Amino acid sequence: MTAVLPADALPTGPARVLCVDDNIDLTTALEAMIASNPALQCAGCINSAWNLTADVCAIAPPPHVMILDATMPGLDLFVTLRELVRLVPSVRIIIYSGHDDAVFKARAHAAGVFACVSKGDEPASLFRSVCEAANSARGNTAGPGFGTGDASGL
Repeated sequence: MTAVLPADALPTGPARVLCVDDNIDLTTALEAMIASNPALQCAGCINSAWNLTADVCAIAPPPHVMILDATMPGLDLFVTLRELVRLVPSVRIIIYSGHDDAVFKARAHAAGVFACVSKGDEPASLFRSVCEAANSARGNTAGPGFGTGDASGL
């Protein structure tokens, strides 16, 4: 198990993670998962896809990582992904969805997604992806850095 990097050891504080899902119970659980690691900080939760790009662009400083549900009402996923990648290129987007098929994942990666994680996977899988995305956003190529924390609350 990798040690958790203390938040005060980071050059600009904890990695900021934005949760986007229309299921409020899920975003609450995601907040708890993020809070379990002092090197991560919840940048907020958005529970509606309407005006999602504008809402994300309004967050200052911008999040390092965004966990995004692929099937929210009002969300044209692939158009939104391309817009977000263009307007907030520093954010690493993780699709958290029930879509497990290879074609969906290939389209998501082609649109600029960092990772796709199935809601059917163990919570630790999402947490690992968040830590990897945080490392990538921070330019950390030396190793995990953000540790594994506790994903048991999901």
